[in-house]
Amino acid sequence: MSSENPIQMMAHYKSSIIQMVPYFMREENKENSDDYEPNVVSLGPYHHGKEKLKFLEEYFKPMAVELFIGNSSVGEDDLMVAILGEIRCAKSCYLQEFTSKYSDEEFARMMLRDACVNLNDIGPTEGHVLYKKFWMIQHLGAVVYANIGRDMYLLENQVPFQILKTLFFFIYNTHDGDKFVENVENFCFKIFFHDRDIEKPMTPIIWGGNPFTFLKFFEE
Repeated sequence: MSSENPIQMMAHYKSSIIQMVPYFMREENKENSDDYEPNVVSLGPYHHGKEKLKFLEEYFKPMAVELFIGNSSVGEDDLMVAILGEIRCAKSCYLQEFTSKYSDEEFARMMLRDACVNLNDIGPTEGHVLYKKFWMIQHLGAVVYANIGRDMYLLENQVPFQILKTLFFFIYNTHDGDKFVENVENFCFKIFFHDRDIEKPMTPIIWGGNPFTFLKFFEE
């Protein structure tokens, strides 16, 4: 039997779920309510299917998967199998009222497409990142591309870190977790400082808690 008291157990449960912005915060900030909403792309189930996000949902996300796979011998079906192996973990990272409407297959497809939107910006090398960045700007425009970066750091617009890591390891045939974390840190650092030539600090980040998301890196 767990030695945690009910309050501790509830705190642990909440810390393992990607939360939504509290209602009172939305009410107090009605003039800037868009601060909590994605402008162009949904990541995860909370904003999935919204009308204003359908262009990237239907046009860009399937291409994001193709861009992520590239010349790899791994196919989309292989990635789906990998995600389905993590599907219980992935669903547990969101409020149940948003996951219960999807079958495992549907949810895995969502996770795959949304994760690839993230992953195309983080490696495995600078050359890969620059090529994909140029490709996305060419097909979507600089303004949409910039808004994708903005949407990645919204509280309600996150993909579980475990899914990102699973796909990264699978497509690049590596289990170098430290390298993956370094790639994510570098991406977040560039977003924060708008690609200015500022030296990234060498102090390692000590991680704790679950789930990890891009937002967690950005906070640190």
